[in-house]
Amino acid sequence: MRGLYTASYLDHFATYCESARQCAKLDIGASFDLIVGTSTGAILAAALATGCKLSRVRELYKKWGPSIFPEPLPSSLLSLLWHVRKRKSLNRTGAEALRLALSEVFGTTTLGDVFADRRIGICIPAVELGHHHPRVFKSAHHQGLDRRDERMTLVDACLASSAAPIYRSLASVTPTLGNGPAQLYVDGGLWANNPVLVGLVDALEIRGDSTSRPIEIYSIGTCPSINGGPVGEADLDWGFSEWQFGGRAASLGIDAQASAYDKIVGKISKWLPNIMVARFPTFEVPLSVQPYLALDETSMNGTNALEDLGRNHATELRSLCMDPKEGSIQSLNRLFMETIQPVS
Repeated sequence: MRGLYTASYLDHFATYCESARQCAKLDIGASFDLIVGTSTGAILAAALATGCKLSRVRELYKKWGPSIFPEPLPSSLLSLLWHVRKRKSLNRTGAEALRLALSEVFGTTTLGDVFADRRIGICIPAVELGHHHPRVFKSAHHQGLDRRDERMTLVDACLASSAAPIYRSLASVTPTLGNGPAQLYVDGGLWANNPVLVGLVDALEIRGDSTSRPIEIYSIGTCPSINGGPVGEADLDWGFSEWQFGGRAASLGIDAQASAYDKIVGKISKWLPNIMVARFPTFEVPLSVQPYLALDETSMNGTNALEDLGRNHATELRSLCMDPKEGSIQSLNRLFMETIQPVS
């Protein structure tokens, strides 16, 4: 559900820039050669790549969220006993709802269709469960790639990338090449929740030996949680309830990984020529919003809080862009005020 925050952030910031430029709706995705997204970010990546309005993505989260996550993870031993009996059914119901939601927006569009129609490459990470292998579903956007995923639908790719363990059912995907059996996939966030490194590697492959061609990476995350908290000797022996029956461990992995990949790409970009990395700034998250940051939070108060926070952060970014002193802010301002063009 945190993708609602990101869609709101991008949509409102683009609206501010449209007003300043006195232009029609900006087509954010059309200015990129490659768009990468994992888990809920896969849905956003697919939307940007296809030119889908972000307001429609926001409506997807609000309309379908309660059906995709019909019951939150247990927070007590008593509710755990209920979930042991019902969790499979809840996950199945949620997966079916997500497929319907994605089909409503993307229909039968494939990764190959996106590249053929818009000349935008797309990468969506997942995990192939049978072999515990990382997998990136890709359009054939450079010569080194085969066309194995060309006929994969955006719906299947997003389902596979967002199949969060415990929260949702696994995704069953039939190979689009050959006659092999369906493969089971789980959330790409297990290894590439922040896919900035995946994007950099593919961008380098697209560029090849032409190091004079610059690479510009613009990275945005989902709503940042308030990291960590007071811990001490009394917390050494956390058990099921303290780890929220696995849910808290997943959140910890997501936070640590996102930070680590940003640092890795930052180091790499200093050693390779003509690479610029700009990350959308993260601003303070009020304590009042913290209760609504669970991955399966779908209450009306929660969705309103995420949308409002995205709008507020877009306003703060616009203020920074009025006097952009930092290089990354200058790059973001130039991207939205000069590079991105209105819908034709």
